[in-house]
Formats: sequence, structure tokens, C-alpha cells
Amino acid sequence: MELITDQPITQQVPCNGCVACCQSDRIVIKPHMGDDPRKYITEIYEGRLVLLHKKNGDCVYLDREKGCKIWSKRPAVCQEFDCRLIVQYIPESKLQRLISAKVIERGKQLLAMQDIRTSVCIQRQNNRGTRIL
Repeated sequence: MELITDQPITQQVPCNGCVACCQSDRIVIKPHMGDDPRKYITEIYEGRLVLLHKKNGDCVYLDREKGCKIWSKRPAVCQEFDCRLIVQYIPESKLQRLISAKVIERGKQLLAMQDIRTSVCIQRQNNRGTRIL
């Protein structure tokens, strides 16, 4: 799993316990974004330094009951990853080669929820006579 950009993303991701991106996807260590490779258990995968994965595909730091064991010190990719952006900006034809189906599905779910919230908000504003430009 890599960032679309090396620029920081400031939007909060509503993971709510979802750990789909911690399963099967390779989490690339990015020293130029502040990651210290010495702080992580890593492996080389396709020529890149990534977090080690368990035999079942989970990140070595994932506890399925408690979540990420290194949450406060997680790599830059984990801090900035937003599955909504992936499904919104990467063509469907390329998605399945880049990321797991679970992450794609979660991104689509969150986008749909976001669209519903936006529609409700606009409807409430319209009902109050608020002018939207």
C-alpha cells in the first residue's frame, strides 16, 4: 500500500475499527516521510522495504481483536491512507492490481455514507431557506 501522493492528507478517516488495509496489502516504509526503518519489523517485497506480514497476510503489528499495536508510531502510509481517495481517484481497471478487494469495498461504503450525509445536510439547509452556492 502506497500513498497516491507524498503530500500530507489532513482529512480524518472514519475507520471505526476497520482493519482491511492492515490485511494482505504491503505497507511501504517511507524514510523521506519520517519513517525510521529501524523501528519496524520489515522485509523486502518486490525491491521495497515493507512491514512484515504474518502467514495469513495480516500486518505483523495487527491484533485482530485490539487493532494496531503500534498505532501511535505507525508508518506514514498508515497515518495518511484513506480508502475513500483510492476508490474515488484511481480507475476501477487499476484498483484490483493495487489494493485488496476488502479495502476497495470499505472505501466505496464510506463514500456512499459520505454522499448520504452531504445530501441530508444540503436538504436541511434548503429546508431552512439557506442559500447554497
